[in-house]
Amino acid sequence: MGEMISMIAHQWRQPITAIGMMANTLILDAKFNDLDLKKIEENLEIINTQVDYLSRTIDDFSNFFKADIKPQPIYVKTLLEETFDLLKPSLEKEMIELILSVDPQLKVTLYKNEMQQVIINIINNARDALRERKVNSPSIKINAFIAENKIIHLYITDNAGGIDSKIIDNIFDPYFSTKNVKNGTGLGLYMAKTIMRDRMRGDITVINTDIGATFSIALPME
Repeated sequence: MGEMISMIAHQWRQPITAIGMMANTLILDAKFNDLDLKKIEENLEIINTQVDYLSRTIDDFSNFFKADIKPQPIYVKTLLEETFDLLKPSLEKEMIELILSVDPQLKVTLYKNEMQQVIINIINNARDALRERKVNSPSIKINAFIAENKIIHLYITDNAGGIDSKIIDNIFDPYFSTKNVKNGTGLGLYMAKTIMRDRMRGDITVINTDIGATFSIALPME
């Protein structure tokens, strides 16, 4: 139970931050009599999206070990775009460019919400590294393709300089974190690995490239 609560807290931190940002923007606009109806609607839509994500996170963890929850078919491009909508406020704040390269016809059958958890964990870690290292023109590139054995490969690469070679083999271990207690529980990537192996029949690995870290996600089409 304690581990599950820690995982939920880890997943909630980003959307709660986004909600706070939108609320503070509205408060400041009201204070300086600069309220705009279109801007209010846009901010409220973002807040509603984040609140829905918070709710689904609870459902995801509640249903994690239930065998009656079935995977669903979805286009990979749609999956990624819906995930990016959740991350948009924090990425825009850090001026991080998201570059997506994927065949719009590429389709996969999986547990959608749990797959989003995996992607969000990776992108959040990349965002934190880009911010902490103050990278010029920060970017995160995502590309996906299908191999001959009907395995879909999803690559997520940042330009933050990579992961220290002394710890790269440990980042999927439970409670291992390169962040301080306030900013990380050490459970995010452990949970991502667990989801990929136990729920998706796939795997997740990481390597360093010339510009940064590349997380490789492999999962069967069905």
